[in-house]
Amino acid sequence: MEPLVRWLLGGFVVSLLFIVVARWFWKRYDQPSEAALELQKEQEEKRKERKVWESV
Repeated sequence: MEPLVRWLLGGFVVSLLFIVVARWFWKRYDQPSEAALELQKEQEEKRKERKVWESV
């Protein structure tokens, strides 16, 4: 096999491996914290309450 083809295939395999590892880390650690979830919930409740009062 030509050295260039060997390098290209090796780089392709390594890049696929890095993509899989990066995706695994992304799925595992890309979740909102409890504080962020609570803040989002409060903001949604305030938004709903504001709409109710605007319609009155």
